[in-house]
Amino acid sequence: MACSVRSPSSPAQPTAPSQETGEAASSSPTASTPVGKKTSNSWNLKAERKAWSCSYWPFSSSEGDTVGDPGRNLWAMHGCLDKFDKVLTARGKKAGARNHELVPALNFLKGDGSACGYYIPSYVIRESDAERTTGVDFSGSGKLDPKAEVDFLDSNNGFGKNGETNGNLSVGWWGSCDQVALAGLLFDKPTKNASIDGIEFTPLDIMGLLTVIANSQTTSSEYCGWRFQKRPDLLELNDGRILEGRATKLTTKDCLKHTFKRVHGNQIIASDFKDDVFFMETSGEKKVYTPEQIKSLTREDRNEPAAHHFHATVKKWLREGRAFAMDKDSGEHVWNINVDEAEIKKDRTPPRNLEIEKLVGFNGPVSGKDLCFYSINLKKDGYSTNRYRYWIEKDGDKDINSGWLTNNPAFLWRPKEDQPKFDGPNPRNPFVNPDIVREILEKSNAPEIEPASPQEPSETLSVSV
Repeated sequence: MACSVRSPSSPAQPTAPSQETGEAASSSPTASTPVGKKTSNSWNLKAERKAWSCSYWPFSSSEGDTVGDPGRNLWAMHGCLDKFDKVLTARGKKAGARNHELVPALNFLKGDGSACGYYIPSYVIRESDAERTTGVDFSGSGKLDPKAEVDFLDSNNGFGKNGETNGNLSVGWWGSCDQVALAGLLFDKPTKNASIDGIEFTPLDIMGLLTVIANSQTTSSEYCGWRFQKRPDLLELNDGRILEGRATKLTTKDCLKHTFKRVHGNQIIASDFKDDVFFMETSGEKKVYTPEQIKSLTREDRNEPAAHHFHATVKKWLREGRAFAMDKDSGEHVWNINVDEAEIKKDRTPPRNLEIEKLVGFNGPVSGKDLCFYSINLKKDGYSTNRYRYWIEKDGDKDINSGWLTNNPAFLWRPKEDQPKFDGPNPRNPFVNPDIVREILEKSNAPEIEPASPQEPSETLSVSV
């Protein structure tokens, strides 16, 4: 329901290509370069169709009203859904697209099965002003009570209860960025104003309508990586207790130096501790546990996906001629952006001041095999979106480990199908008919018909007889 709804459930973890090809650079081999290997390579990979994006269409109102901004809010007065309702009325169909969007997005907090929409009246929701900031009529009075206090946030600032009503949560980033990204991968970009039934839609209006129907035009997506949720550590003790909190003096790299296994890729379960673990529970209680007391520690790895999975996926998808979307960093928020081009450079010379012997990656410390260092510049429509640096350790042609030298994306994704049919129901907003949206898009992208140039009158020769 928020910008963060699109998150991977079963990410693809492709194996790296068995042989890398690219343009050889002019640098000379170093002593550590394996015989027969190029010192550096480069690739410039482009999708066949450029991706596009637009506003993430935030749910929140900047003014606390339902007027909104047509350039930012799908539910805005005079916005794309308001205009679409006018088309429906002109065609004798039931209108309701805008009102459907204006149903409060947080109605689920009532717990009575009330329908949820895509509207929040405030950038920050407050338990002490519960009804006016969420838009939810908790009391069922038919109006929003300025004095209503409701406990709907837990001690971790997630939805739940903690017996208090002094919590608040920023929701200004909630929006439809995942569906904007999907629309930018599925549909051609609208290029000019289009008028149907006397109603004129701008290219941005049409992008908004494509955002609303995007999920209905594909059945599933494929992923590389998992969304970072900022889950607490789980400390399992040998007496059977499982504690939630944080091992405060233990880094994720420390966990990867122990005996460990991975679950769902980004969950590290470390064991065989040699030192005491300082642990602070979610309640705030602090305690030190000895190695003899500890069975395992589970931690979410924000440095996932593995850099070699990321590298292989970018190359594979762009070589297939298709753009993709990604969450650009592994923070709690999700910011989906589209990518249709990648410039990749590979070098076997390590960056200056990098202590190779201290590198710890997805599969633990480096093992002394062939190390390659990469930089990548990801682009959309010719403009750079994000740059990353990473290393990959190889044993022959097989990638055995990798790690990030900069921050990293959280996950990459793309729809399995990329040829929308503009048919079927549209659960996101049943009033927005995909077939009518196609009609508007086709008018927007129809070639200009140049008026015929006037013909010069032919000269007539008069002959007297």
